[in-house]
Formats: sequence, structure tokens, C-alpha cells
Amino acid sequence: MKESPKIVILGAGMSAVACAESLLDFFQVELYEKSKGFGGRLCSKKYHETRFHLGAQFCTCTDPDFKKLLNKNNAKKFNGSMYNFFQKEEIETHQYFVHPDGMQALVRESSESLDIKAREKCIRVDAQNKIAYFESGLEVSYDILISSLPFPQAQELLEFDESLNINFDPCIAVGLMINSAIKTKYSAYQSVNQDISWAASSKFYNATIDETWVLQFSPETSRAMFDVSENQLADFASNQLNELFDSDIIIEDSHVFKWKYAQCNRLNSEKKFIALENDIFAIGDWNISPRVESAFLSGKALAKFLVSNKK
Repeated sequence: MKESPKIVILGAGMSAVACAESLLDFFQVELYEKSKGFGGRLCSKKYHETRFHLGAQFCTCTDPDFKKLLNKNNAKKFNGSMYNFFQKEEIETHQYFVHPDGMQALVRESSESLDIKAREKCIRVDAQNKIAYFESGLEVSYDILISSLPFPQAQELLEFDESLNINFDPCIAVGLMINSAIKTKYSAYQSVNQDISWAASSKFYNATIDETWVLQFSPETSRAMFDVSENQLADFASNQLNELFDSDIIIEDSHVFKWKYAQCNRLNSEKKFIALENDIFAIGDWNISPRVESAFLSGKALAKFLVSNKK
């Protein structure tokens, strides 16, 4: 019996997991993730008995298959309400989904059936001989290679010339462990000021854990402060939180996370993935729009294409 073609996927975020899960019955599939876990920008960090919710804060859902994935992985509704300072109005959250264990848990059950190799960063691809080289010294052959990396990283690694006119904004996220709960009407705030685009309590996704707050800096402030020390960033975020509530909140600990490629500016492209060569593809939310669901749709679209064209 002829062996199934081998697909190597770089990354283990939403687009990669959605793609891989749809390919398992037709191909050999291996995922290589540079971090220690899965989820990509669906990121949260455990801190004692609580969490800092640092990446994508919530997701929306319009696609039936994406709704099935959310149900399978035990997604929950956004807890509480949100206020947008720029629009000066409360934002309806009934269509927002989260996960009490952090957004990366939206792909936890799906990822358990996949062959994910963690802490493996791809540093070079020999497209002619179909070999991916990793920082650890590992060399992996493939029949089909799929990159789920942000577009600039994929472009650099795979050395393709295609220009998609996509801009990515950086984002600095600072998690703050506070000494006592903050009494506030809202669970989250959008467009707080020119420096802070998001401020939210951990209560919006898990009301049972010790309260933390995460502040995400605006693209302009993130860009300006990207090389500032973590202590300075934590102090800046602490001052912003105190200004938001006009109080003197005591910060017990903090965690800083920097996203170089946080959000793309693309909106609703019909091209849900890129075919770089006959056997190299690139997927990710940046093919469509900066939404978690877009990452899922990109991965599913490529999987459907590969299955339908399987030799």
C-alpha cells in the first residue's frame, strides 16, 4: 500500500490546528512549534492559581464549523460587559466567546490528536530537496510544507517575493496581579486612551480565579516602547490602571509579553491561503482578517484544497 504523503506544518496556532485536524484521515501530519505549547496568539500564562490573558482576548463566530470547534473545546460566553471609551458606549458581548482556562484551550482537545513537536523553531527550508531545518539541529523531510507563521516571518523564512500589501501592528501586553478585587461596572474596556487599547479583568473569562488585569498597549505606544525594559513597561501599565480607576491599586506581580506581529490590517480577502509553490503553502488570519475565526477558516480552506487535490 502506498504511504500517504507527509505534511509538515510550522506553528501550532488556530490555523495550523484547524488545518491539521482536517488532514489527519488523508495525510501524515506533523506540527512543529517554536514555543513549549500550542495556541500561537491564543496565549495566556498561568500564575499560581490564576492567569494572565495576554493574547487574543475573545473570539466571535459566524461559521458553523468554527462553532463546532468552539463547542468541542468547551468555549464559554464572555462574562460581564464591556465599555468602549472612544465610542462612549457599552459594547454588547453576547456574541463573544472565551475559555475559562485561557484562549489557547480553544484548541486543546483538537490538539491532543495531533503530532505536535514543541520547542522546534524552523530556521531554513530547502525547497528543492524538501527539507526543513530546525534550530535544534533537527532535519525533517516533507512532501508538503505549510507555514502558519505571521506573513512577515513566513516571507523571510520561505524567501518568496509575493507582496500582499499587509501591515502588522505590534502589541505589548502587561498582566498585573493585584492585591484585592477592583469594584467596577465593566469586565473590560476598549480604546481606553491613546496608550491603552484594552484593559480587562480575568473575571470576563473565569469568575472563579484570583483577579488579574491585563492591559494591551495601542499599536503606536507598543511600537514606541517595544525596546523598553519590562520593569518600565510594568510601571507604565500600573500607572495606567490606577488612572483608569482613579485609585491607588497595589500591584503584587506582573508579566510582560510582546507581540511583534499582533494584528494585520487585511479585511475579508477572498484568498484564504497562499500557494507559494506546488508543495508549499501559507495560512493564517492575515489571509482574511485579524480574527480568531479567520485563522480557523484559512486552515480549513487549505485542508479542503489539499484533500480535493490529493493524488
